[in-house]
Amino acid sequence: RIYRYTNSLLPETITALKETVSTSAALYVNGTAVNGPLTVTKSAPDRVELAGTVATPGYELTQNSWIEYDGLLWNSVTLKAREDLSEIELRIGIPDDIAKFYHAAGGGFGGGGGRTGLVDKSIALSFWPVVWVGNQERGLSWFAESNASWQTSSATPIEIVEENGQTYLKVRFADKLAQGENIRLDFGLLATPVKPLPPEYPFTMFGDEYAIHLNQKAPNAPVTAAALLMSPRGEELGN
Repeated sequence: RIYRYTNSLLPETITALKETVSTSAALYVNGTAVNGPLTVTKSAPDRVELAGTVATPGYELTQNSWIEYDGLLWNSVTLKAREDLSEIELRIGIPDDIAKFYHAAGGGFGGGGGRTGLVDKSIALSFWPVVWVGNQERGLSWFAESNASWQTSSATPIEIVEENGQTYLKVRFADKLAQGENIRLDFGLLATPVKPLPPEYPFTMFGDEYAIHLNQKAPNAPVTAAALLMSPRGEELGN
């Protein structure tokens, strides 16, 4: 994976398996992208930490980010309004040939629920801790631990939409922010796959149910395989 920054608080492009999975990523305030450089504050073989500040007549923004060896990018953003603000949201551009499927997950091992489907129309989602968009080979995950700090009245603050010939993952954090107010935003990005699948896949899969989700190669869609188990006496246990 390659996360490329160019005078930006979020990666200008993200590449996975030598193909672009994100063509843009930016926080928007008043309908305008927030731009500013990040500075590397700490670097190690397994982790890089970055920080940046943007000051305008309308707001002050501070950001701390880190990227780890597996491609996990975490961002902590504090936005202080110097005047009344509106339309505070994240927009991530994803090429149409990548944005074939979406998956929203509640998180946790074997629990939390989820939704999976085709990206063949606009998708409106309530808050889910993890939202992935991609195709059979690669994709991009957005995630957040909570929406407790969000200030939006929308029941569906997460959207996957087609605009200007490209797919966008949009996350509405706040409808408005009054002068003098602050908002703290914490979220992550992760390009997939995190690592190559083993040669024995899917026989290396482990699950607590009989059904296992399989990632088939294009042009086949991801499917769920079911195992039929028999007891020593030949009785059916499940499928």
